[in-house]
Amino acid sequence: MTVRFYHKITEAMVALIDRAPSSPDDKTRFYYYSVFLLLGIPAMLAYGLHNLLNANYLLLTFILLSATGLITGWFYLIRFQNGKIVYRINAFLFSLLILYMLFVGGEGGSKILWMYTYPLILFFLLGKYEGLFWSVAVISISLILFWNPLKLSNAYAYSDDFIVRFITTYIMVSTITYWFEHFRYKYRIEAENKTKILQQEIMERKHAEKKTSDRQGQS
Repeated sequence: MTVRFYHKITEAMVALIDRAPSSPDDKTRFYYYSVFLLLGIPAMLAYGLHNLLNANYLLLTFILLSATGLITGWFYLIRFQNGKIVYRINAFLFSLLILYMLFVGGEGGSKILWMYTYPLILFFLLGKYEGLFWSVAVISISLILFWNPLKLSNAYAYSDDFIVRFITTYIMVSTITYWFEHFRYKYRIEAENKTKILQQEIMERKHAEKKTSDRQGQS
């Protein structure tokens, strides 16, 4: 029943995306965004309910802000072309959520594990250069939170070994995602160029055939 429900929602979303006033590449990113929305919203709602029951109201606020940004942005993308605005706003809201979860830590620092999803989402939606910028910015702020120079009492105390392991694996995930996006973009451009060349050759051949046919008709 749940699978069928998601299948119907997916079909309806794809139909709306196909009619959106976007370029082919923007539509591809819109598809990515829709996948994140379908997977992220249920998880956020469940996680938000958990924090509501545990009276974690500030974290609940960050979760609701991020979820609202995702949903509002999706409906914006159906009608307008400038998807970068939507992706950047959602990147900012998601950054706040991720950094706050890093700050509070959770049981055994488990909340920090959500940061591994950050580069995966940002590189796909914003491209390799902006994705790299946001990933570097977030890990830089994370280092400050790890260091905690203001000695904030609510900050979770991570061990030095944990911090080193986390930063190392985060850089690995970011690097792999960067190169994946790099080659995806490279192969897409090459495929588009080949298509343009092929179309040009077809037009030239048709033009040559038309000239030949006109000459034969005149003779």
